Amino acid sequence: MKPQLETTRWEDANEETVDPKWKMLYKAGGVCALIVGTLLLVEMIVYIATSAPSLTDAAGWFSLFHANRFVGLVDFGILELYGLVLFVPMFLALYTALRRANESYMAIAAILAFAGIAANFATSKLFSLLTLSDLYAAATTEILKSQFLAAG
Repeated sequence: MKPQLETTRWEDANEETVDPKWKMLYKAGGVCALIVGTLLLVEMIVYIATSAPSLTDAAGWFSLFHANRFVGLVDFGILELYGLVLFVPMFLALYTALRRANESYMAIAAILAFAGIAANFATSKLFSLLTLSDLYAAATTEILKSQFLAAG
């Protein structure tokens, strides 16, 4: 007579349940992930629909910011910055959910994720280029305009 193998569902075998105090964070992380996906999809569509070959230098960006500020911001990546803000609750939820598997790896992953977010904010050229574009548009002499173009 062969021994019968017990088959159990994964939920039955997993004795740990989701702690109710973390459910809200998990929901927020999931919602943030959906919003980030939507923002990046919108950014891709706007970039493909409006991208012009003149956006290879500062003069092209300055003229785009002057002609259509919203399209210029989206083309230069403003939605990515909003997405980075939304990554914070998403990564916190991932850390909380997966730390039981391997807490040290998840701590390293969370630290690297937050360092990457901080590095992206620190190196974003969007706001400085936008400021230079406004100064370029307000410049009254060709010397000033050329200086702002060189800085851009």
